[in-house]
Amino acid sequence: MRPGQNITYKVNASNEQLQKALEQALPGAVAQTKQIAPQFKGASDSDTCRKIFDFLKTKITYDKDGFTQKIKYPSALLRERRGDCKSYSLFTAAILKNLGIPFRWTYASYTPGVKVPGHVYITTDSGCIVDAVWGKFNSEKTPYNKFYKNMNISYISGTDGCAPSLGQRNQGYAPIGKVNPNVALLAPGRNLFR
Repeated sequence: MRPGQNITYKVNASNEQLQKALEQALPGAVAQTKQIAPQFKGASDSDTCRKIFDFLKTKITYDKDGFTQKIKYPSALLRERRGDCKSYSLFTAAILKNLGIPFRWTYASYTPGVKVPGHVYITTDSGCIVDAVWGKFNSEKTPYNKFYKNMNISYISGTDGCAPSLGQRNQGYAPIGKVNPNVALLAPGRNLFR
């Protein structure tokens, strides 16, 4: 563990809890990628998705989790240059959210008779598929079972004294760890694609 790094463990977590933890990590991931997101902006949504896909495919090594499932925030993914489908998806979702491109989490199972997903990737509302694990842009491996979860979350602050506390906003959700949204992912002027 590195200084300033926070790791939270959940023993015997269910697949639903893993999905929930991934989805709850999005606001922190969005904050972490705010400054780098413009580097992925393309002429169209498809061009933007292609840039994200190409970056993950060429700059980040796919590293499948074993028994212990990990969700890496973008700062850890970029530092370690390794991640699995959850970390790829979180990074992709954060960049798209920062660029105002609506998307859905896509959960898939490739085992006949098994509905519990073993894979996640991102599909934009316009239908562009970003799954760098599969390795073909705007394409997906044919799943046995698939479902989508929309992510249209906004956090809006009220005026002084009117905003709900963090505990009130997250009622019913357990925190998955502290996130420092001010983590510097890039030195000023440094190009992420080099």
